[in-house]
Amino acid sequence: MTIRYVSLLLVLAFGASAAYAGNSARQVRAVRITTPPTIDGFLHEEVWKAAEPATDFVQLDPEEGQPASERTEIRLLYDDDALYIGAMMYDSRPNDIVARLTRRDNILESDRIGIFIDSFHDHQTCYRFGINAAGVKVDVLHYDDGSKEDQSWDAVWDVETRLLPNGWSAEVKLPLRIFRYRSDAAEQEWGINFTRLVTRRGERADWIYIPKKESGFVSRFGHLVGLRDLPSPRHIEVLPFVVSKQDWQPVRPYQRPIDKLSTDAGIDLKANLSNNFLLDATFNPDFGQVEADPSVLNLTTFETFYPEKRPFFIDGTQILRFTTLGSDFGPGMFYSRRIGRALSASEVRVPPGGEIVSLPSSTTILGAAKLTGKTNSGFSIGILQAFTKEMRATVADSLGRTFEQVVEPFAHYNVVRFRQDVLTNSVVGMILTSTAKDKRLPGITAGMDWN
Repeated sequence: MTIRYVSLLLVLAFGASAAYAGNSARQVRAVRITTPPTIDGFLHEEVWKAAEPATDFVQLDPEEGQPASERTEIRLLYDDDALYIGAMMYDSRPNDIVARLTRRDNILESDRIGIFIDSFHDHQTCYRFGINAAGVKVDVLHYDDGSKEDQSWDAVWDVETRLLPNGWSAEVKLPLRIFRYRSDAAEQEWGINFTRLVTRRGERADWIYIPKKESGFVSRFGHLVGLRDLPSPRHIEVLPFVVSKQDWQPVRPYQRPIDKLSTDAGIDLKANLSNNFLLDATFNPDFGQVEADPSVLNLTTFETFYPEKRPFFIDGTQILRFTTLGSDFGPGMFYSRRIGRALSASEVRVPPGGEIVSLPSSTTILGAAKLTGKTNSGFSIGILQAFTKEMRATVADSLGRTFEQVVEPFAHYNVVRFRQDVLTNSVVGMILTSTAKDKRLPGITAGMDWN
């Protein structure tokens, strides 16, 4: 009897999921063009008139379920290179439009729009492109039906905005190469949604209205249709680099001052094997351009987990991530910041009266490769391998004699992650990770998850 009730509950749960997964009847059609519009913020080209706009937004705040107080029109065009979006945000009080200039990905109170695109149409993942009235860009990767997000994801795309006598406008160019989409259909159908925020009213209006009491996000999107014969890009990006570095550190307890000039070189490679599989490789990478971590005062017994900001490790986050303990605390089973980790003086054994002569700041990554993607049948694959160099510190004893000490042995990291879309809006997956360090026993973990 118990098994019957459990089976019935599972059927009802999956049936409910199927009932709302991608069931919105609203759609907007993209029009193919031969001459792309000029991205200048003005929507005066004739090509924009060929596309029917997405309109009739519905408030989520402050008057849930009511029509938006201001009219919004969003049109879509495309060619073999990019998807073009023209948005016109009409406003009855244009002098009250809030347009604040800030850094990219920094969301401040301002009038803005959001464009959400589920290019693989799996009802699970989507790309968000946010634009405020001053032209500040925000790009975020959402996954697990929008319940989780990766704000470190950054793409190369263009936008221009204009403040006008009757509102404000935005003209956007999204290169097709930043999307991952199916390759088995002559005509594509993507999931899509739009939002608009009017700051002075505290109003948020959505094209696809999802009541607050209901669950789901990406699975509730409308449909972008009309995308025919999209290319399957197969391009390779090779980025060699040479870097010089001046390292200066003042004298510290048990450590001599450091004043050293060094040079280094390496290469990064990115190859699109298809429009839904990407191969990343890097050899002797340098992440000097990556934003530094903020200072954190940790008074707890738990480790501080810093977000990943290194470009190589960011792409494919939604596939490789494996949350443990049923929550988002920590990075889960795979924490990429362990690869190429920072080294500290506390890891060096200094003899009485001795001092540290030299100590590398971080572990050197000799090379790493990563394959991520999703098949047309909904099978996601993530494979990562990385090798790090043996790192040594030079230590002097009380008599001035120097010797080397291994602070980080040669190491080999492996991650294999699989996820399969099942039923209408569910996912099952598994992960296998291993860390093998020279002269140490390997560490191996494995797990399964479902959503």
